[in-house]
Amino acid sequence: MASVRRSPISIKRVIEEVMESSRQEIEQKQLTLVADTGQDDLLVEADATKIAMALSNLVQNAATYTDPAATSSLWLARSRIMSRCR
Repeated sequence: MASVRRSPISIKRVIEEVMESSRQEIEQKQLTLVADTGQDDLLVEADATKIAMALSNLVQNAATYTDPAATSSLWLARSRIMSRCR
């Protein structure tokens, strides 16, 4: 079983890194991928590698199942009681 390495991470930074690493595949498929992370950073205690893998899977699925020339969005929202990435 893989271990979990929890530490304070910037979700905004993880999203930006995933977007950058996926850029070539997205461009090859003539897709537009938009990430709205807002102005404020969101720091959470989590395993950055596992969060990046989960977000990468979302982006890969968008690349695989989105029609050419379409737009997919990834956004991060925070309220007083919870945060979510969609």
